[in-house]
Amino acid sequence: MRKEKKEKREKKHKTREVESSETDYSIDKSADCYKQINNDDDKCNCKCKCRGEPGLDGSKGPCGSIGSKGDEGTTKTFLTLFSAYPVNSNDYIGIGSASNKIEQNSAIIPTDCTISSVSFSIKKLSNNISHTAYIYVNGSDSGITVVIADGSLTVSNSKSVNISLLQNDLITGHVVFKNGTLPEGVSITLLIKI
Repeated sequence: MRKEKKEKREKKHKTREVESSETDYSIDKSADCYKQINNDDDKCNCKCKCRGEPGLDGSKGPCGSIGSKGDEGTTKTFLTLFSAYPVNSNDYIGIGSASNKIEQNSAIIPTDCTISSVSFSIKKLSNNISHTAYIYVNGSDSGITVVIADGSLTVSNSKSVNISLLQNDLITGHVVFKNGTLPEGVSITLLIKI
């Protein structure tokens, strides 16, 4: 009887050894440790920490190659031809001066550039007549004009243009209107791209 019990115990022990050898221990499955991996975040919940902590970030990668050179920028400036004194029709306008002589009222251009806009002002409401400003280059009409259609309604007007100037060109304003005098003078401003 004792011999039979001993054989049963030995047989049971061998069965446990076989089961143990076939068990996958890639994750600790002991009763007090093993828990299923969450379906939502795929992180193990076991207290035994069968997964290690995340490693440190890798070193910074090399810098990328230098980009291509951008387009050349454009400098904008302006030139104002004006008179603070009364102006008559057919007067030429320089920088702070006005008279009927073009040579006395010219400004020199210091570098090659382009005029992109012209603004003309008679400064103060006047008669209900049109006032026209012309731009002269080297003593000749450039074809650029700005018109204030009715001086009794508005004192200024602007116009987009495109005219190239060379270094040392002489530029002058020329104003024409039907009659009378503009007591506050006029102002002609050129927007210039270099």
